[in-house]
Amino acid sequence: MISAFDQLGFDESNTAILSGIGCTARSSGYLKFDSINAIHGRSLPIAEGLKKVQPDKNVVVFSGDGDLTGIGGNHLLHSARRNSNITVIMNNNLTFGLTGGQLSPMAPRGTVSPTSPKGSSIEPVNIQGLVASYNPHFFSRGSVVYPDKLSQTIKQALEWPHFSFVEVVSVCPTNYYRRLGFKSVAEVYQYLQKNLKFVGETEKLEPGQLGIVKKELKQKEEDDKK
Repeated sequence: MISAFDQLGFDESNTAILSGIGCTARSSGYLKFDSINAIHGRSLPIAEGLKKVQPDKNVVVFSGDGDLTGIGGNHLLHSARRNSNITVIMNNNLTFGLTGGQLSPMAPRGTVSPTSPKGSSIEPVNIQGLVASYNPHFFSRGSVVYPDKLSQTIKQALEWPHFSFVEVVSVCPTNYYRRLGFKSVAEVYQYLQKNLKFVGETEKLEPGQLGIVKKELKQKEEDDKK
């Protein structure tokens, strides 16, 4: 994210970072920007309010999957619907890492956690389907195991003139992958590098694919005419 900021000239004079609660959400406090660490799940409405008051400000929300799709899922739904010109970067480590590893809405079926000791029997949130159900839209998925490609993906999201969303496939070796039997962070990275494939821009990202799904306003108008 910082690399993308540098490329675009985003700095403390023109950019604000917002977050909710959780491991990822703490990051806003480590950056030299105006920042707001909101209550759990409430970063998005505060980000929208900031953007309305200061429309020239670059407004970025950087938080985790538990905060954004669990506690804050309702706000995410309506921020995408309202198409606010903000960028949301979701660090998806598949767990509520800060509070003990409870089941995240993004965790796949079968996930064992303190709140699903026999394995989850429900499907994860279809975050791509949610974001892409509105027009125009920008949804992308990258991973920490491919940092250069991830930086470029974030850069494109920041340049998008409407609501944009970046899912970052990340790791929680303590509260998620350890329960799956992984012994080290290096082992987790090797696993993800083997099972994730970058496909670029596409109409839909399948599980295990990294890339960008977007639809511009002009394209929407052409579709409406058809």
